[in-house]
This record gives sequence, structure tokens and C-alpha cells, in this order.
Amino acid sequence: SRLIWANLITQDHAACAAAVQNFMLSLAAAGIGSKWMTGALGAPPEAVKAAVGAEAGEHFMGAIWFGYPETPLSAQAKAPTRKRGLAGVLTHTS
Repeated sequence: SRLIWANLITQDHAACAAAVQNFMLSLAAAGIGSKWMTGALGAPPEAVKAAVGAEAGEHFMGAIWFGYPETPLSAQAKAPTRKRGLAGVLTHTS
């Protein structure tokens, strides 16, 4: 049924996203910087899929750029400040 198919697609998407995150964490552990881009690549997803020989039915999840930074990665590095902050995205219920 369509519901089962949609659930499988959602599970595949989540599993791929988790794998990408783990890959990027392993890069960081090796001192390699990375960035995951899901859009604005300068080419439509169909062109990227054709360039890498993706089969019909495969989905474009993005591109991962990686390399050694000019300044070594630091364990003390801070994540960028979020525009809304944690208080701006959490809802407290009683």
C-alpha cells in the first residue's frame, strides 16, 4: 500500500541522514572538516544524479564537501549561535 511505501521511504531517508552524520563525525575525529549541502549546488538534482550514474528511483540527499582546514579543528570550537536560540524553539507544557 502507499502508506507502507511512504514509511519505507521515510525510514531510508532517516537512515541515510544518520549515516551521513556518522561519516562527518568520523571525518572530524580525523581532523578533516566537512559540510553537507542539500541545495544550491549550481546544478539540478537530476543532473547530479545523472553525473554519478544513479539508477531510477534513487533520491539525491546532497553533497558532502570535505578537506583539511587551514586552521586545525579544535575540541574547544563553539557551534555558531542560533538565531532564535533554544528558548525560541522549545515549548514548555505543564
